[in-house]
Amino acid sequence: MTILAQAPSVPNAGTVKLDEIANECNDEENAKNAKTIKNKKKRRTCQKLGQDKHACCEEKIQEHRKNTGGKNPDGDPPIRGEEAFKRPTYNPATKTSATPASPLTPLGVNRGAAISTAIAAGMAAGGGKAVGKAIGKAVGGMVFPDASVIGPNGEQTFVDFKFACPPENRSKKASTVKNYTPPTQSTKQLAAHNALGKASGGGQSITIQCLW
Repeated sequence: MTILAQAPSVPNAGTVKLDEIANECNDEENAKNAKTIKNKKKRRTCQKLGQDKHACCEEKIQEHRKNTGGKNPDGDPPIRGEEAFKRPTYNPATKTSATPASPLTPLGVNRGAAISTAIAAGMAAGGGKAVGKAIGKAVGGMVFPDASVIGPNGEQTFVDFKFACPPENRSKKASTVKNYTPPTQSTKQLAAHNALGKASGGGQSITIQCLW
């Protein structure tokens, strides 16, 4: 089940497609997860399960763009996957971020590859704190929206996927459906995505929250 937050009352075709992709990936990875538990194999952490669901979404987005667009490289309806941007300056007093200059230009950084390279460099430098420092240096000052809906003039409305962790994968056994709070966009993240959308001429950021 998915919930659209901060979204228009009537979602456009791109938002509907991303919602469909998130729901598919949530169901697919949860099915794999249930099979792992049934076979009494080592289960994934909440973080790893979420990463796998995000990777699934990225793969399906790129498949959609490749196979449905014709002359439009973003597909039909037009959508994009994760892109890196310079993080807009955040004002904690107003809980908003400054709007970047237009046109909005991606940095061309692959987050997964950058983090993997940083981890290797950190381990070579002795591990421990060196790893965290290397990762911070590699992706610091950037923001990575999970996806975006592309408007008729190329404007982008940024989308963030949030996946709830199944009870059986949580580290705290006392964490039940009743007292568990599914992840949402942080105030700072939401402000950054809104500012990026405004710079491109798009709308307010949308959160696609996948529950059980």
